[in-house]
Amino acid sequence: MAGVIFLSESMSFVEYLQIELLDSLEEGEVYELSFYLRLSANSLIGINKIGAFFSRNGLHTRRSMRFDHRPQMVIEELAEQVSTWQKVSGTFTAKGGEKFITVGNFFEKHFLTEKIVNRGATDRSSYYYADDFSLVKQRVASPERPAEFNRVKWNHVVYYEKDSSSISINEQLLLDQFIEQLPRPIFYPIKVEGHTDQDASLEYNLQLSQLRANGVKLRMSNFNLHNVYTSWSGENDIIYKGLEEKGKSKNRRVTITVER
Repeated sequence: MAGVIFLSESMSFVEYLQIELLDSLEEGEVYELSFYLRLSANSLIGINKIGAFFSRNGLHTRRSMRFDHRPQMVIEELAEQVSTWQKVSGTFTAKGGEKFITVGNFFEKHFLTEKIVNRGATDRSSYYYADDFSLVKQRVASPERPAEFNRVKWNHVVYYEKDSSSISINEQLLLDQFIEQLPRPIFYPIKVEGHTDQDASLEYNLQLSQLRANGVKLRMSNFNLHNVYTSWSGENDIIYKGLEEKGKSKNRRVTITVER
């Protein structure tokens, strides 16, 4: 795939690049998406968190606004190259049947890191050229054995106090014990997902779940684990929907999934 362009947020106007795959993705398989980015010479600001959303059907809207979806793959590094191409990549575990990839800016401005990288430019938008897309399956199931027998999964949950993104001493101990029991070396992706209870506003909870996910990722980096991919959904994936505090405490969490 080549010769494609997409535009990030500028005056609440957003464009996306959408790609239809020749074949649907396979359930449980890990895919690596990579492509090259270059910021337009007319753009003043570079951003991070360029995301890729995988779906069975293409995304469509008549509004020139941001899609209200959370991408499964997010490029955390700042895309700031103007004179050269910058390669970016990430991994994604397919649910099965995905046939479209939508690439662009899915996040509000306060979630982004912005940097003035082209002081000679006058356009405050972040307009990117994208080229040389590649989607490669990272793990191929053995033909002699069903795919489910080739998968090994480890899970852990970190719980939080109300309205807090700090990991308690006890939860730190449990998290460290979980990390230490993982077999080394770890080349496979580690998925970290932040969640909140249903109190407070949607926007506030989304920010809080991001802080929780990033806090766990930071602690895991102390163990030299750098293949950690974070996502956050605020209150969109609550376990308990009632009003009792004991039940709501189960919603204030970060889930960790390690699968090979």
